[in-house]
Amino acid sequence: MDDVAAHAATRENGRLRGVIAEQSSALRVSHRRQDIRDRLASIGALAAGLGHDMNNVLLPVRAHLEAASTLEMVPALRRHIESVQSSVTYLQQLADGLHYLLLDPEKESAEPAATDLRVWWSQAGSLLTKAVPKHVEFTFSLPSGLPQVGLSAHSLTQVVLNLVVNAGEAIPVNWKRGRGYVRIWAETTECGEQVRLAVIDNGRGMTEEVQRSAFSMFYTTKPRGMGTGLGLSLVARVVDHAHGSVHVESRLGKGTTVSVLLPVAVHKASALERRVAVVTLKDERAADLVCHLLGVAGVRVEARSSPGDANIWVVEPTKGNVESAMAWRTLRPRGVLVLLGKPGPGSGRGWRSLRPVTIESPNDLNEVRAAVGRAIRDS
Repeated sequence: MDDVAAHAATRENGRLRGVIAEQSSALRVSHRRQDIRDRLASIGALAAGLGHDMNNVLLPVRAHLEAASTLEMVPALRRHIESVQSSVTYLQQLADGLHYLLLDPEKESAEPAATDLRVWWSQAGSLLTKAVPKHVEFTFSLPSGLPQVGLSAHSLTQVVLNLVVNAGEAIPVNWKRGRGYVRIWAETTECGEQVRLAVIDNGRGMTEEVQRSAFSMFYTTKPRGMGTGLGLSLVARVVDHAHGSVHVESRLGKGTTVSVLLPVAVHKASALERRVAVVTLKDERAADLVCHLLGVAGVRVEARSSPGDANIWVVEPTKGNVESAMAWRTLRPRGVLVLLGKPGPGSGRGWRSLRPVTIESPNDLNEVRAAVGRAIRDS
């Protein structure tokens, strides 16, 4: 009996050691996956922060360039100014694209998302183009008249960026099928309730086995250290969150088409989007700056000569405007007045009674930004 008991104990010890080894291996894999998630989150936050900082730097540069372009100058100098403006516009597009990289689809706003694909491309297209290797031809086709899709712009950027990067990496430098290409196109489905956005390449393609596992978490065919296996799983998660679907068609050596079906947006303006601002400033440079800050914040800016039913009115504190402002405030008691400059002696008391937000130094970008932010919060 002692031999039997000893043999049973040995077997049990062996089984327990196997279980411990298996659990330890699973724990190491779990730690590695969490480390990858943390690093990707840090990269996304860094990229989004960089885009934000670039916007802060580019905004006054653009304002000064626009002011300079209105001055009399020799043709050679004007060409230099236009060249710098072109470069700044390109940097602005990259900054907008970087801003879209910070993503947590599970923290999306409860408000229905709505993204115009052509507007989105004008902001994120430069970033996506840079994601394709130089030896690969990159084209896109987004016809006019497409309905808005029910996915936020930054989520859409994450989806397409992952698909474009994968498509570009599937095409070797010396591809036997000639010039490699990556194409993006979109169309409305026959039922009219969805938009199909496709990323096509003529690269290596996938086997059926790879296609079945392509959207699984941490699955990758790339060498260790070259890929995390999170890209396509993130695509599937984001699209599923938007009540869409992803479909893959691929043949080994013949290329791959990834089609993303997204629902057409059910437009319901958020509380911020329903806010309307009217800017009636004679100073065109200041007006452009204020309109830009309001628009970036999501407030709709309308071109009118009078405020009407607007929530925010940005105006110069002239004596002739104070009576109009008092009449407007009677109709819109919660409306917010923003004054560009200090009221003069003859109308100061009338303006103060309206409790306006005042921008004393229009050339101080931080003061203008703070005033616009306060006006939005108070409206």
